[in-house]
Amino acid sequence: MNRAFKVGDLMIIRDHISLSSSTAVGKERSGPGTPFPDMSEPYDKALIAKAKAIAARQQIPVHEGVYAGVTGPTFETRAEYKLLHIAGGDAVGMSTVQEVIAARHAGLSVFAMSVITDLGNPG
Repeated sequence: MNRAFKVGDLMIIRDHISLSSSTAVGKERSGPGTPFPDMSEPYDKALIAKAKAIAARQQIPVHEGVYAGVTGPTFETRAEYKLLHIAGGDAVGMSTVQEVIAARHAGLSVFAMSVITDLGNPG
C-alpha cells in the first residue's frame, strides 16, 4: 500500500495493525504465558537495529513499516486498501500477526520481515 514500495522490496515490520483476534487462542491458551500478551511493542527494537545494520553492511535495501494483518483468504477491495492505508498500514497480508501474537504469548522476542509481492489495488 505504501507507494514507495515495489514488488520484491523487503520491509522490516516495526509494528502491525491486527484485524483478527488479538489474543492467544486454541491449545496454547492452556500453556505457559498469558492469553492476553502485551502487544504494545511486539517487535524487538534491538533485533530490528541488528537487521538494519546487517542490511546496510550487505548493501541490501530495506524499508521499515507497519503490517496490516487481515484474515483473508481473499485480496482486499479498493476500499479496504484505502482504509488500511489511512489507518497507517504500509503493507497488508494474511499471516505474520497470528505468529507474532503466539510468539509474544510464549515470551519470545520477535523480528519479522515481509517481502512485497504485489502492490495491491491502488487505483
